Amino acid sequence: MANLDIRVVPNAKRFQIKEESGWLKIHITSEPEKGKANKEIENKLSGILGRKVRVIKGFTSRRKVIFIEGQKEEILETLRKIRDG
Repeated sequence: MANLDIRVVPNAKRFQIKEESGWLKIHITSEPEKGKANKEIENKLSGILGRKVRVIKGFTSRRKVIFIEGQKEEILETLRKIRDG
């Protein structure tokens, strides 16, 4: 089980994952209102990773903690491959 610290950039033109200063920075297309941003993060990452993803901290903040089933190193490696194309 892995908890990851992320930073979120809402209202982006497209969904994108970057790594910046030790943080995963996730650009999302949703607006940060009524849980839309959190749902997009959960749905997109679940689809990419094929695992359950939940926002567990920072529900109204740009800094969040997400829970992902699996080993942290394996998850980060998968996200880096997607990020790098």
